[in-house]
Amino acid sequence: MERDSPASFSLFSRLPVELRLRIWNYSLPGTRIVPVRCGGDELAPDSAPRLIAATGCTTTTPNPANLSICAESRVEATKSYRRCFGFARQPGRVYFDPRRDVLYFGPRQGYMATDAQFRTCMTLCDRAELAAVRRIAVSDALFWIDDTYRSMTAASLTMDVLRIIRQALPNLVELVFVPREQDEACRDRDHLDHILQRMHQQVVTAINTLTEQEEVTWTMPRAFRDTQNIRIRTAPQKVKPCTVSWRLESSEKTVREETANIVSTPVSQPRVKNYPRYYQQRQRGIGRMK
Repeated sequence: MERDSPASFSLFSRLPVELRLRIWNYSLPGTRIVPVRCGGDELAPDSAPRLIAATGCTTTTPNPANLSICAESRVEATKSYRRCFGFARQPGRVYFDPRRDVLYFGPRQGYMATDAQFRTCMTLCDRAELAAVRRIAVSDALFWIDDTYRSMTAASLTMDVLRIIRQALPNLVELVFVPREQDEACRDRDHLDHILQRMHQQVVTAINTLTEQEEVTWTMPRAFRDTQNIRIRTAPQKVKPCTVSWRLESSEKTVREETANIVSTPVSQPRVKNYPRYYQQRQRGIGRMK
């Protein structure tokens, strides 16, 4: 009869230091979606939330457990995770691994609150911390005025966002545009396809315009130029939430064109935790800049 495995390993402290450190590193979480926010959703008389938000961004993503296990695990974890996104040179409150984590700007309640939050973070956060970020996700809600979508306004906002990203995040390798939660929840395939095509055209137009007017070194992959080459991958029996994304690899001033697709991935606010697993499994379906 087999014995149950013990709940704890009391001999762990007797292992060689090199082995313990390797175990601590293996136990670190993989790619995380880290939604950031600044400010409150309501104008409440209580000033405590405002004072906290005034010092920098906050997140709902839990800190890596290794930071709280013991001194040894914390030392190893802080080699990858650092406190980021504070304002006015104050220490940040968000533990972030710029090599693997995805910085996510999700929807906020209020008139253009999503756009204001994005611009505030990009303006007030430490430039060196932003420059280290390699992956970012942006909600489509950023390009809406409350619950109203205007194509001309969205086009202008998209260009502004891309300008800010280009200037503030020079080492970016992946940029993801995430549909609004209302659109992700829709079970109408035709409606979802329409949303994805609209997002695709919005991003393509913005980048092409920036390339022509401002001599930006970004160019669209071939598949983005021809909508017939874009595949929308969904589950056989139900439509999965989708994003428009492509991968960027920094170089001096050259761009290599490769295949790009609209790819499906659950990354809305309540389901964003499922994105890292998809990201690790994904081998294709994104364009690259090099």
